[in-house]
Amino acid sequence: MAGEVVELSDSAIVQQALERELSRLQDLFELGRDLKVVFSRSGECRGEVRGRTVLVYADSLENALHILRHEFIEYILMLYLVFPHLSRSENAYELRELLVEKIVKLTG
Repeated sequence: MAGEVVELSDSAIVQQALERELSRLQDLFELGRDLKVVFSRSGECRGEVRGRTVLVYADSLENALHILRHEFIEYILMLYLVFPHLSRSENAYELRELLVEKIVKLTG
């Protein structure tokens, strides 16, 4: 569906596409399985994560998919790199290495 023009008047189609893409990202990274995605045509920003929900605000399916990917990766980075460091977690190194290895698998 990437690159496909979909009228956003059918929010159900966009929501289903976003759910499929989130599932693909979760399988690819083997992370973020606790997240869900919700689509809306308007919001204060393009996307955000509130709790365990990725909120996507977009004007096209292509933009919605891009925003979901951006928010998912940002969530993973925050969860595995920033938050453990802020809390001075003893396992911050292990969490960072886990994430780096996931990214290495994706690029190799």
